[in-house]
Amino acid sequence: MVRLAFVLTLLIAALAPASAEAKRVKTSWFQNASVAERFWTHIGHIPVNTILEPGPHNRVKAGGTTYIVNWVNSVSNSESTTVAFRHAKAISKDEGIYTDRFLRSSEKRSWQVLLDLARDADVLVVHRDNPVCASGVSLAQARGIARGTITRWSQVTTLPEGQPDAIRRRLVGSPGKRGDAWAEPRFGAPYRSPHTVVRSDGGVSEARQNRAVVAVTSWSRVRRGSGACVVAIGGVAPSNASVHALKLPGAYPVQYVMHRKRSRARQMRLKVRAYVGFLKSARVSEMLRNTGVLLASEPPPADPPSGGGGGGAPSSSGGPSRDYQGRPITSVRDDDAARAELAGERLESGPTRHVFDANGVYVYRYEDETGCQQAHGTWAVAAAWRYSEHGGGIIAQVHIDLGQGPAEALIELPNDSPGTGYLDGRPHTRDAALAGGCG
Repeated sequence: MVRLAFVLTLLIAALAPASAEAKRVKTSWFQNASVAERFWTHIGHIPVNTILEPGPHNRVKAGGTTYIVNWVNSVSNSESTTVAFRHAKAISKDEGIYTDRFLRSSEKRSWQVLLDLARDADVLVVHRDNPVCASGVSLAQARGIARGTITRWSQVTTLPEGQPDAIRRRLVGSPGKRGDAWAEPRFGAPYRSPHTVVRSDGGVSEARQNRAVVAVTSWSRVRRGSGACVVAIGGVAPSNASVHALKLPGAYPVQYVMHRKRSRARQMRLKVRAYVGFLKSARVSEMLRNTGVLLASEPPPADPPSGGGGGGAPSSSGGPSRDYQGRPITSVRDDDAARAELAGERLESGPTRHVFDANGVYVYRYEDETGCQQAHGTWAVAAAWRYSEHGGGIIAQVHIDLGQGPAEALIELPNDSPGTGYLDGRPHTRDAALAGGCG
């Protein structure tokens, strides 16, 4: 499956130079890039829409010429880096690739790393009382669980009394319609997977409540606090430091590469330099940082205190004790305030949008290669709290049901960041003006 993100703009012909000494040339530059699926939702529309915002990448000087650039970019997802290489080889050597692994020795002869961009990791998330929370698993066991070849917890650990044995596997991805679900291939999980195991949050909300569930997701989605347990793998505990250093089995680098035999025409060389410069900009760094990935160019941030984030350990009132940044809060139970705050809200991340309409109507909206798709269900506040510290906000445990039984999501709407909401610890654009459906 290929999902495309693109901006349609008119190509502008180059204008005649203003003078012999200083020339201004209006031009359009197009850079296509394939994105490994594990990084697709993180890069999103950044090199497509955000690059249109004013910046040095829009006015490129070379000698006595200033190019006024209209960017016409696209990105498309690819199942893996290997598949992306195969596609680029068949289509164009001028295509860029956002990889999810280091180049192999044989690949280095053809491909050049232009930017070491980020770090992330595949992780398993379980209930805090699941025995593997304490024992951990090996990398081989993690792969077996994710791929569905290991189906019982007793195959990897000793079970205490009361622990369910059958593993309820959940993969992060696009649930889609019956028979049309796509999972991020984490730990080698099948890209095309049964819709019954694919969840937009990877099953993290279910894992918090059910000891049989394992969520196969990314460190970037849960590192700020999920209320569940991120499992140690191969004796290495998941942390920002172990992921950034690629010591956690399942951790991987994200790099931007291009073919060594790409076009060397003057404007092509300038285009690539400006594109990579844009990826290094503070604006892009901020946007990537907000998705939860760790930037390769920065030291890893400190991990939040145990139980940090909106899903933190309960306070004396029974509610969360920390906000989305891990800062201490005093929470007060207020379900009505959360219902009023959520009604009419939209939370968007990449191609997906969560719509919370009045009267408990929920719409899951997403974009794929066929266009806009949507699924309808219901939402209800299970428990919610308000807090006043750091500008205040709302934290709510919300039950979402798309006809497969209710799944729980943890939503935080902080007042100090009014344009951002957090769903299971992951930042989403918060904008009630966004459309509620595809129509």
